[in-house]
Amino acid sequence: MKQTIKFQRVSLFRRICSIIFDGIIAVCLFVILFAFVSQPTISSTTSYDETYEKYNNELVSTHLYLYYEENQAVSLISGNYDKYLLEFYNDNDFNYDYEDYYQLKYEKSNINPSLDSKEVPLFIYNEDNDTFLENVYVLDKDGNFTSEIDEEKKIKVNEFYKNLLNDLNAKILNQEKVLEYTQKLTALTMLMFFIAIIPTIIILYLLIPLLIKDGTTMGKKMLQMRVIDAKSGKDASKFQLLIRFVFFALINVVLGIFTYGLTIVFSIIMMFIFKTRQTLHDLVSGTMVVCNSFSESEKISQNEIIEITFDDGRKEEVNEEAVEE
Repeated sequence: MKQTIKFQRVSLFRRICSIIFDGIIAVCLFVILFAFVSQPTISSTTSYDETYEKYNNELVSTHLYLYYEENQAVSLISGNYDKYLLEFYNDNDFNYDYEDYYQLKYEKSNINPSLDSKEVPLFIYNEDNDTFLENVYVLDKDGNFTSEIDEEKKIKVNEFYKNLLNDLNAKILNQEKVLEYTQKLTALTMLMFFIAIIPTIIILYLLIPLLIKDGTTMGKKMLQMRVIDAKSGKDASKFQLLIRFVFFALINVVLGIFTYGLTIVFSIIMMFIFKTRQTLHDLVSGTMVVCNSFSESEKISQNEIIEITFDDGRKEEVNEEAVEE
């Protein structure tokens, strides 16, 4: 016998809010698992810390990186360039020497320029002690630039150093030892990531829906929604919830990582297209997300009502008196 059940359609705003709530909960759980489970586990069972220390030491030994104790990380030099660059050119594996560095500066400078010249050179060479003096006659006693032309020169000097450091850094990062450490650290970091993200997804998007009667995530539960069988209107079966999770994980998580979230955007677009607000994993698993309750007495527009007609398997009762007449 045919039966029809009515449900109130979930608003697009509520559905998106549930996605955001679930995402916030997922991020919080991921951070907890990463900080207190995966990171300590990898650090204690692998050579991650040792490799990270060797990696830092290798970079610091080039003289172009400085180690900062407060965050236990290294960073490219950002000042006192001549000192560190001369150390680099005098102590490295690239067969450079300080003459190469001076030559670069010669190409960017005027030798013994006239102080009356309107064009300020990028670098000034001092023959007395065979060194390059930068901005020697354009600074006040506090070391501040005093005119517009001095600021322009400062920008050019910084650009010179920035470009030089970028070129040298590219060579450093391609050294065999540095590449070896980088690849190992990347692999271990990815392992940390997966150790934290996989349980997060399973707990929030599979275990909780399976344990909760109406098959919802925490975000959907908070916003008074439930997952039903799109054909019968009954609560979704555990098998449907499992299929729904598998396709959600493959489409929105795995493909989402490789497509920079485009699959998630596609799922949201599908909610705009379908009146039932179904996404791809809903269609594959034969499920639908609806509001928890529905009452005929409530003032709900016809557009917000979803009707599901199904055969409950019972035979329609025949009125025998009507047949005899």
